[in-house]
Amino acid sequence: MSMVMRTPEAARYISKSPSWLNKSRADLSGPPFMRLGATIVYAVSDLNNWMADRKVAANDNQHTRAA
Repeated sequence: MSMVMRTPEAARYISKSPSWLNKSRADLSGPPFMRLGATIVYAVSDLNNWMADRKVAANDNQHTRAA
């Protein structure tokens, strides 16, 4: 398994707030997460993939995701 981070560290890693991650976890709009007992963790590889999926091309005026 890749390295994992708890919510505060994961939030810093993706430049979001911990509260944003908590809300996105509730509505499933954020990065994939794992529940280890009562602890929520995020795999660094999942955070990297989630960010890459949201990359926008510099010349993309319509703000669609890059292929």
